[in-house]
Amino acid sequence: MLALTAVPSMADVKVYPLKSEMRLYSEDKLGEAGRGYFGDFKKDGRYFGAFYYNAAEDVAWGIMDVASVKDAMRIAQAECERVSKVKNHCKLYAAVVPKGFVGDAVTAQGLSASSMKTYAKQYLPNLKPNSYGVFAQNAMGNPGYAWGYEDLAEAKERAMLECEGSATTNLARSPALTRKLAVKSGMTLCKIIEQRGP
Repeated sequence: MLALTAVPSMADVKVYPLKSEMRLYSEDKLGEAGRGYFGDFKKDGRYFGAFYYNAAEDVAWGIMDVASVKDAMRIAQAECERVSKVKNHCKLYAAVVPKGFVGDAVTAQGLSASSMKTYAKQYLPNLKPNSYGVFAQNAMGNPGYAWGYEDLAEAKERAMLECEGSATTNLARSPALTRKLAVKSGMTLCKIIEQRGP
């Protein structure tokens, strides 16, 4: 039987089902552009995420699939303000949380939807008895993992390198302001979420 040694390196790490739900925080009527932006956001809809809308200018920004709603809110608001002509008009319109999440969506955090899928479908099924497995993630929701290692240090190094590689790819595809905010706040730093072994 495989023994579990949990190493929660991120505060209050939680694992949720793969399905998401949208929580609305505004009664502002979306304009034509806003409806289009929000339609795309809803279609993709992976937790954890936030959507900010500037009703005065009909501009918006959303980000999802990160490790907490608070981080998603910070980036989405900053990007919404960036594309607005007049500042301080962007408001939280919606947040994305795991289906069935209890409580205020703003407090939601844990494995991102992509990390959860990787954890459940690639990492857990491949764990081997009498060997080490390690799962890592950063606050941007980028995962890294390793299994089947005889040496715990090697498993940790592999998981961290996988996470850092995923983070680099994700950053390269992100807008400049998102990259700057993520790096400045330490969201790109990978941490070990759990380790399993003999």
